[in-house]
Amino acid sequence: MPYKKKVIDYATFSYLREFFLNFLEMSLSHQDWTTVVLKPKKTPTETQTVCKQGTCSISAATNKPAWKIEQQVDGDSGKPINFVSREDAKLIVSGRVAKKLSQKDLAARLNMQLKDLQDIESCKAVENKAVISKIKRFLQS
Repeated sequence: MPYKKKVIDYATFSYLREFFLNFLEMSLSHQDWTTVVLKPKKTPTETQTVCKQGTCSISAATNKPAWKIEQQVDGDSGKPINFVSREDAKLIVSGRVAKKLSQKDLAARLNMQLKDLQDIESCKAVENKAVISKIKRFLQS
């Protein structure tokens, strides 16, 4: 059976054309077509590198690394606050892995926030000997 072409008049064609264009406009209206510019990564400065090694002092009032709030450190007492040491963090991670626990499971068993445990394991948390000893006692038992 041969294909029979369907003939439509100009009014129907213009109506369908407008309908299709409006449909496309509505379906693409949520798209964001702004240009995104990617910049190369900056190399860390000496103070940022020192802070990542765990020897950075922070301000107790703002709880931010000193290289971020350099101007506010001078007005404070100036006492350095230590982060969790790399050795403690490695011991906690190895003990958790040895017991085959995820971070979420360990945090739930110790009644801690998951974010706090993640900060301790990544050496970003301020050193709290009570919490670290609590984690070590649990992992040694």
